[in-house]
Amino acid sequence: MRGRYRRTFLRSATRGLAVATAAGLVGSARASTTVSVSGRVVCADGEPAGDVTMEANTNSHPRTTTDGDGYFSLDVPADAGFYLGMYEYKTDGSPPKRDGVPFVYDFGERSVGKSDANLGTLRLPETHRVTLRVLHADGEPAPSAEPDIAAKSGGHWFGAGPSKVRVTRDGYLKLTDTDYTGVELGGAVLLSAEFAETGAKYEKSFNVTEPTDLAVQAGKGFREASTTTTESTSPATTKEPGTTASAETPTTSRSTTGGTAATTVRKSGPTATAPNSTRNRRRGFFSNGNGDASAGVLEDPYFLTVGGFALSVGGILHQLVRGK
Repeated sequence: MRGRYRRTFLRSATRGLAVATAAGLVGSARASTTVSVSGRVVCADGEPAGDVTMEANTNSHPRTTTDGDGYFSLDVPADAGFYLGMYEYKTDGSPPKRDGVPFVYDFGERSVGKSDANLGTLRLPETHRVTLRVLHADGEPAPSAEPDIAAKSGGHWFGAGPSKVRVTRDGYLKLTDTDYTGVELGGAVLLSAEFAETGAKYEKSFNVTEPTDLAVQAGKGFREASTTTTESTSPATTKEPGTTASAETPTTSRSTTGGTAATTVRKSGPTATAPNSTRNRRRGFFSNGNGDASAGVLEDPYFLTVGGFALSVGGILHQLVRGK
């Protein structure tokens, strides 16, 4: 009996040791499948990009937030390639600020081996404000449209997702939970908008190198948008007293009064004249006002001279005859 118990104990102990060994080997294998990737993110001017989210595009999508000096560290699969991107939304969900850091950026494809890797300094591009207005086919704002913003490197797109952007009642692109419209972007980006009513989706990829105002309209797609402000962009104009605004193309003349130049709008075409204009007043035999052209010879200077002389001679002869 004792031999039987001894053999049972030995078998149980052996099995337990095998299970423990296998578990240790599995744990060791799992631990060796990931490596740490670190680096430092700085803005275009060299200042650290602190408190921004870094994410590796792997199956597990590991992410972290840079510290105040821009440093970060991520665990990624060993012996593999991945895309590395950043966006300004923090891991706690707080929205981005206007601080010269792009809303989203793709650092491109990276690769690691079996050991930890330091990627060094990663520099972000110079940012510019990009605005987008989403419109229905009739030109009215489309607040129900779903916009999205993504950054591009090579053939890959890295975005924060449509939950981070929305359209205001006036149709303007706005980051969620921010108090301003538009977004800071830099480098290659992709803007898109999907209209809820029809499911139509429009996309535009471009390289952001300057401030850009865009509009996307159902049925027409993307185009440059004219900036609407409360200030007039055309030169100030003054109207002369007594003149009437005209729909015709205006011509302008410069006049100076008291040392201040003013622009006067005048109607093009034949010069309008006032009814009592001295230059155009017509003088005739029976009239000192606006003579009628039907008066004919009565306005002829030669006829008036000869006629007046004849009347004078007639008057003299009449006086002579009566004097007799």
